[in-house]
Amino acid sequence: MKVGLHVDGAQVNFTYLSLKDYLGIAYQLKAHQIVGPDWIASDRFQVRFHREPREFPVYALVTGKTGPKLKASAAESDADNAEGKQANVNVTAFADVLARFMDRRVVDLTEIKGDYDLKR
Repeated sequence: MKVGLHVDGAQVNFTYLSLKDYLGIAYQLKAHQIVGPDWIASDRFQVRFHREPREFPVYALVTGKTGPKLKASAAESDADNAEGKQANVNVTAFADVLARFMDRRVVDLTEIKGDYDLKR
């Protein structure tokens, strides 16, 4: 069974995603930015939306007391993913990846600039 996003040449298939997933893809929103009642699907996708500022709980990625201990990426860095390494990652992108595994958004408050090599 195929689940998620599949690209085959010029064709793209989305399968077994929730309505919330489809709305996020269509409007370029993250899951935590979509709020709606559980019965939204019963209206048979006659969805209306508006934007409004809201306060949500978040996790903050901050620099420790002794400062960052990240290894800056070399210009030609090519870390091996098979060994659990990832090259040329900025801290904001890392926070976005962390948010996928959390119950709320992760915001980057480190003010660390540049790209870094990460490993497990």
